Amino acid sequence: MSTNYKPDFSLEPALNENLDFSPNPEEFLRQFTELYRQIARKVNAKDRGFYWNQEIINDQRYYITGDPQKFHTIFRKVVPCGALPNNAPPLKQVAHGITGIGNGWMFTRIYGTAMEPAGVAPRPFYIPLPNSGPNYPVELMVDNTFINITSTVNLSTFTTTYIVLEFWKV
Repeated sequence: MSTNYKPDFSLEPALNENLDFSPNPEEFLRQFTELYRQIARKVNAKDRGFYWNQEIINDQRYYITGDPQKFHTIFRKVVPCGALPNNAPPLKQVAHGITGIGNGWMFTRIYGTAMEPAGVAPRPFYIPLPNSGPNYPVELMVDNTFINITSTVNLSTFTTTYIVLEFWKV
């Protein structure tokens, strides 16, 4: 007996983990070919776990407005940004090196992490922090040339920072 488990709201079922193959060679080949196609579709639809300092396709897709059967390909690039800014000046700009940004582009995710090596234990710092409050207010913005990191407090003790940019382009 074979059972597929998936959430009720899922658009896509999980792969069946309990398959019984036919002893008939022709039927086995048909079943195996279909299984391979299902596995290939699932693997190809997964987000790639590569975070590089070069622009890569990450296998995410966003639907194109007006035609849900067509998708934008999503790219990812990680940019090392060094130390976070002091609040005087509050802005740090780091060139992201992505060329050709235009009106058809959309950044789908802009986020990062920083590490503070000083103190009793190194502290990781997620950027932007949800509900960060007055202690760690930091903002990220991307323009055609730079990643703009703004802070109203001194965060320069966080000396290693990586910003992840995910985007589609036309």
